[in-house]
Amino acid sequence: MVKARKHRETGIMETNVKTSSFRNAEAFGFSPEADPVGNQRALQKAVDRGGTIVVERPGIYRIGGTVYLPSYTTLQFANGVILQKEAAPKPFSHVFLNRGALSRTFDEKIRLEGLHLRVNGVDELDWQVYGLRGQ
Repeated sequence: MVKARKHRETGIMETNVKTSSFRNAEAFGFSPEADPVGNQRALQKAVDRGGTIVVERPGIYRIGGTVYLPSYTTLQFANGVILQKEAAPKPFSHVFLNRGALSRTFDEKIRLEGLHLRVNGVDELDWQVYGLRGQ
């Protein structure tokens, strides 16, 4: 799990993650300041490359669409990171979905660590995968 703390002397937030072996989602444009659709696209770009993606900067990240997760992908969210589902431009059913679920092939070894998700009652009842419900 990614943990953040404030450095005693500099006051800068630090994490226990060595980012050289990880991809930082912020490098793809994922940020608390970005619009919901921009954040969805940025996070999708990051996970399309697979591996471990970290979200280190605390804040509320608005998400405006489903992010499809491929095999062998880990998303690590630091303390203070909150994903907020927003119906922008329209309601959607899942924030994260196994990429293979659409073709019933199902990708594997997908991990979400430290995820804090606010859905605010935003939901679409026309699910992309029949019978699969969730946020």
